[in-house]
Amino acid sequence: MINPKYNKQLVREMVEQIFTQDDETSKKLLEELNENRYKIRTTSLSAIFEFVEQGEELYNDNLKYKNFLRLLILACRAHNAKEHKAKMVEIVWKAVEHPSGIIRQTARQLLDEIRWMGYKRSLISDKGPEYKEETKFVLSLLETVEQKIKKHQLEELPTSVEKAKPSVYKTLNLIWHDLSRSEIVYEAIDDMLIRQIEKNILPYEEFLWDEDDDDFEDG
Repeated sequence: MINPKYNKQLVREMVEQIFTQDDETSKKLLEELNENRYKIRTTSLSAIFEFVEQGEELYNDNLKYKNFLRLLILACRAHNAKEHKAKMVEIVWKAVEHPSGIIRQTARQLLDEIRWMGYKRSLISDKGPEYKEETKFVLSLLETVEQKIKKHQLEELPTSVEKAKPSVYKTLNLIWHDLSRSEIVYEAIDDMLIRQIEKNILPYEEFLWDEDDDDFEDG
C-alpha cells in the first residue's frame, strides 16, 4: 500500500541529506527508503534522478558513492527510469572499474536492476519491437563487458571465477555470467560456451571439465 507520507518533496529532501549528512544519518535515511520502497510512489522516486550530477562527484568518497549507487537501484522503480537508462549504464561502467570491491559489487547489482527494468515475459513470446530493442540493449552490455574483460585481463589467468582474487577483472567476469543467463542472450547467440572460450571468460568451477569424466577429451 502506498504511503502518502513519502511524496516527491520528502524523497528529494531525504536524498539531499543522504549526500550531505554524517555517515550514520545517511545510513538510516537510506535504510528507511529501502524498507519503504514499495510504499513510495514511482513518481516520488523520480526525484532521485535530480541528484545524478551531484552523485557522480562523490566517486572518491567510497561510502557516499555507494549510497549514490544504492539510490539509483531504488530509482529503477521510478516511472521515468527508462529515460535515464543510458546514463545509469554509463555510471555502472565507470563504477565497475572502481578500486573498491563494495562499489564494484553495488554497481553489479545496479546493472542487474537496469537489465530487468520493465522486463516482461511477453517480450520473449511476442518477438515485437520491444523484444528487438531489448535484445540490442542486452547484447551491447555483453559486448562492452567483454571489451573491459580484455582490457583488464591478467597475465596469469585463474582456472575459475571462484579462484580469482577480488579485482576489477573478477567483477567483470561475474557480470558477464549475469548477462549470459538472460533468455534474450540465449535466443540471440547460438553457442554461449564457444563465445565464453573465445573471449577468455573465466568459468565457474561447477562447469569445469573433469578429466575423469567419460565425456572429457584431451586436446
